Amino acid sequence: MATLFFTVTAVAQAQQRKPTGPVAAPPSFDAADVESRFFVDAREQLQGSRPQYGAGVVKAGRPNQPGTATTGSAPSGPGDGSGGFAWSQLISRETIEDEIKSLKMKVEQTISLPAPFKSGGNRDAQKQFSMLAVLFGIAGEYDQDVRWKENSPGLREMFARAGFNCKVGTDQSFNEAKARKQDLVDLIAGSQLPVDSAERKATWDKVAFRPILMRWLEDSFEKRLAPWLSNKSEFAKNQDAIRREAELIAAVAEVIQRENYEF
Repeated sequence: MATLFFTVTAVAQAQQRKPTGPVAAPPSFDAADVESRFFVDAREQLQGSRPQYGAGVVKAGRPNQPGTATTGSAPSGPGDGSGGFAWSQLISRETIEDEIKSLKMKVEQTISLPAPFKSGGNRDAQKQFSMLAVLFGIAGEYDQDVRWKENSPGLREMFARAGFNCKVGTDQSFNEAKARKQDLVDLIAGSQLPVDSAERKATWDKVAFRPILMRWLEDSFEKRLAPWLSNKSEFAKNQDAIRREAELIAAVAEVIQRENYEF
């Protein structure tokens, strides 16, 4: 009872105690000043013509560069290995080749020793191998000539398996990742890898986990596009990188909408 009495007394005294220091007055805002900081209609500040969504028009791009196309509106002729879709309207062959080379450098950094791999590096490896599988999947279906096109279906399956297996960090998945790293190094150096035959048309849910590709899209925006588009100076310095990243985003966005993935 004594403890309860002292507790109640202390609470009551704390409630009655007045602040000893000055108390800041609540802020006041001037309505005109607030309104001057916002556009009445932000759309009036936009520059250039508005996109015609749903028009399905493919504009001619520069040689070996993709034109502008709405997703799914780029049919291709039969017999070109593309499965009826003109990937060249979304992503150029230069971007495919450059990104594969860029991923090779990232894979070399990620897969070094078993300990860091099993302590979280496997997740980076999974994302990198999954993107390689997607790029080789696109290369295998590409409606124009692109480097590694002939062996891309087998390469797609090889890196897809590594990506799926890197979901866990174990000695077995590390050894497979290390072998795929060496394959990638040899491939970029010009070696002809022995790969299993595979269907040229990809079954995309067997190529990469969609959540992994969604995380790649998130990283693309937060770590690359957002800084590059933060101001005019950054935009001017990174125009080529922005174009390449936009092509990769368009290609990945097309992949994750394919019918094999369940929503």
